[in-house]
Amino acid sequence: MAKKVIPIKEDYITFTIPKGTSLKSLDKANPKLFHGQDWYKDEPWFKKETTKTKTVHLLKGAKEGSFDKTFAEQKKLLNNGEYVPTTLEIIYGMAEHMGKTGKRLFSDCRVRTNNISTDGDRARVGFDSDGVVVYRGWDDGRYSDLGLA
Repeated sequence: MAKKVIPIKEDYITFTIPKGTSLKSLDKANPKLFHGQDWYKDEPWFKKETTKTKTVHLLKGAKEGSFDKTFAEQKKLLNNGEYVPTTLEIIYGMAEHMGKTGKRLFSDCRVRTNNISTDGDRARVGFDSDGVVVYRGWDDGRYSDLGLA
């Protein structure tokens, strides 16, 4: 069966994450990228390096209609072939886009990621005036500023 290709529109950015990249390596290379909490630095997904080069298509903003919904409700909005990106994919895309355009993705909201903390909370990402902020919270919460990437 042929793999379904997702049509890429202007509301996506496309970038490549090199093999061997991790959130830890991004933090080390640019210590001013992350702001606020640092609870995630002991999480396995913060330290885990990519095992291969990966091309990612990331929405420039939260998925339409994804606010005020639980994570289960948000996942139902995904089209065939779409998935919830990892924290690394979102933050790498945010940094790449900021570096190329000077514009901050997700500066007016937070988005849920595919990563779960060791205590069971889902990682959430936003971009405030000082840098990237990684939050965490339960999947069953509905918030007006929390969407899906």
